[in-house]
Amino acid sequence: MRLTFDRLLPHADLGVSLADIATSSQNRSLTNDIDYARGFFAVLGLEWKTGWSFEDGILEIIKSQPQHAARIANMSGVRGLPEPYSWAPKYLVQLGGVISDEFTSSYVGLVGFWHTITVKRINDHGSTRTIQGWFSTRKCSIRMVLLLTSK
Repeated sequence: MRLTFDRLLPHADLGVSLADIATSSQNRSLTNDIDYARGFFAVLGLEWKTGWSFEDGILEIIKSQPQHAARIANMSGVRGLPEPYSWAPKYLVQLGGVISDEFTSSYVGLVGFWHTITVKRINDHGSTRTIQGWFSTRKCSIRMVLLLTSK
């Protein structure tokens, strides 16, 4: 894996960031959960401790690069880490979306502004689902309707 990152990253002298891992591992799949954390330790220059679980490992990764973890907080993926890291992706692989510099990691959690959608109603019509809600920012609110179909 280290050779792959050296080849893919032109800024290898700066080290590998969590954003680098996330964008380079979108199709990575493993059978053992612990390897989703342990597999990145050598790439990040970290030392795996005997007896650690997956959660111990992924929390150590996030703590080692808190600002890089904040950059991938906007990406879509499974969540489920304990507080104060519940905002972070549980896995660094198979993430979608974009990297953002709009958030800051702190000892109490993630700091920044984001958009919210309040779902008012979900209607099912056979193979079609309509979700109605309000999309809100600090400056405005927009009524929205999403139409989802299954094929």
